[in-house]
Amino acid sequence: MSEGLRPPAALMLRAALLVLPASLVVTVSLAGGLRSEFFVSPTVLFLFILVVASLCAIGGLVVLKAGWSRRSAEVAIFGAAIVTASALPLVHGLTTPGVLFTNNDGTRLAAFLTVPSTLVVAFPVLAGHNLAMAKVLLRHWRLWTIGALAVTGVGSMFLLRTAESLSAPSPNSPIGIAGMTLSVAGMGWWAARQLRLYVIGRQPGSVIAAVAAIYLGLSAVTTAGTEPYSIAFWASHFFDAIGVFGLIVGALMAYRRHEAIGDVLGPVINRDPIVALEYGLHPLVHQFVSELDEKDPITRDHVIRVGELAMRVGERAGLSASRLRALGIGALMHDVGKLFTPDEILNKPGALTDDEFAIIKDHTKWGAELMMSSPILADSANFVRWHHERPDGTGYPDQLTSAEIPLEVAIISVCDTWDAMTFDRQYREALSPHQASAILTKGVGTQWSERAVNLLLDEIHKGGPVRTPRLEQVGRNPDDEIIVDDGPRCVCEDALPQS
Repeated sequence: MSEGLRPPAALMLRAALLVLPASLVVTVSLAGGLRSEFFVSPTVLFLFILVVASLCAIGGLVVLKAGWSRRSAEVAIFGAAIVTASALPLVHGLTTPGVLFTNNDGTRLAAFLTVPSTLVVAFPVLAGHNLAMAKVLLRHWRLWTIGALAVTGVGSMFLLRTAESLSAPSPNSPIGIAGMTLSVAGMGWWAARQLRLYVIGRQPGSVIAAVAAIYLGLSAVTTAGTEPYSIAFWASHFFDAIGVFGLIVGALMAYRRHEAIGDVLGPVINRDPIVALEYGLHPLVHQFVSELDEKDPITRDHVIRVGELAMRVGERAGLSASRLRALGIGALMHDVGKLFTPDEILNKPGALTDDEFAIIKDHTKWGAELMMSSPILADSANFVRWHHERPDGTGYPDQLTSAEIPLEVAIISVCDTWDAMTFDRQYREALSPHQASAILTKGVGTQWSERAVNLLLDEIHKGGPVRTPRLEQVGRNPDDEIIVDDGPRCVCEDALPQS
């Protein structure tokens, strides 16, 4: 079983991968109009939707309230999206022909609008964490959620009042095809992103969200063109119910257990791979970082910044989710071998002797051995061992050349050096970003990989340096006092460029 993969999560992942083809088989084979004589009942449909949509709406309001109470933009917007995903199906159920209304197109129109409207409301949360428009909407999340609720409420009332006079787009019309395409593409993209975040963070909540998104997308497919009360018709309502319930299951569990809803929903509403990594870090990583903090807080802060910067550069390089996770862990652990470095050498205020520097260099081997001792961390062991290798073969401990150095190692190496140069050391103040960039560029091909340097400098230019790390609490109890060092020391002297 893969790293940190709990059995329930493994089952959910398999379910997420199996549910799409299995459900599509049902959709394609039954959409022709096969009817179930046992369920041709407007009253059953009316009651089913009324109960399910009402429960989903209550769950959405619970999440929305938690978001407002915690002043969490993501949680509040997520709650508003759930309310929208529940309100329109409620209209769909209330307008069921043969109960409160006669034959009408309002019921189909409400179903048609459900998934696109939900995607629009959830856009600030679903969009990439670096998208400018999403950042603006998140800053004004109160206005966005109030506006979304107002539009949903007014729109729902309008549909109820005019249901019998409205016309729904035909499934084969351009609008019908566009709506279905948007629904499937939007929910498919969300599911894919959540599965990627699961690979990085190993949080079951991400799998639940992926399965829910798949079902919501399928509900749009099965709604289009199905005959009333056919098996495919009922399947569309089943898919929709599973999808919305899946989105709020974490919230309802939290409400029942009196836990913080925002914490439970964190993996679901998160859009950032760095945050996903922190959610899924094994306790061993926290333990080793905590031990580094006790031995040398400066080294601990250094690995935190390098870990975050390496993740950002890895994203820019387009690494897969599994490689990004291994990179993040390797970067956080790259100096873990210094736990075995004697304090008098690690904290020596002056220059190191040749013998002392030889001992310092052994931290790469000690760190790799420590990583290999645990199957949880073994995938990143060589990243720790090789982070001082150089393209010209003069690095250590194995004198690898450029073709033998993995991209992940090259990224950790250049991020390690950047951080060492741009923070204070004993004999000089930190270099400016311009000076550090010039040194890295000069050392391309000998000390550092050209691709890694270009990726780093591009990321620094566009995203800025790491000043307030998002991984700040790794290995640290939130209640612990942050130790402030009384003076600059060399963080990672062996990472600095050769003079």
